[in-house]
Amino acid sequence: MTPTGRFRSSNVPTNNLYLKFTFDFTDAANQVIRELGVMVGTKIKEGLPEGQRYFEPKDVENPGILLVLEHTVPLIRTSATRETFSFVVTF
Repeated sequence: MTPTGRFRSSNVPTNNLYLKFTFDFTDAANQVIRELGVMVGTKIKEGLPEGQRYFEPKDVENPGILLVLEHTVPLIRTSATRETFSFVVTF
């Protein structure tokens, strides 16, 4: 499941949660990504396009609570690539 093989899928409950997300081609295009976060309890503003999965601060009504934060080497996003990131959160 993870690149290192340290975590595997389980049919029984564990205290680990695997999260994986991918920036689509137009998500954060021409922006520099320096940190990645997982938020819980986020409330987005009404009236945004159905199916939208990337939100800028102006799209958020309540940011919720930061669960995970990872600082990363600065990454310049382009509309020609998709980056995928994954986390394992242990409770």
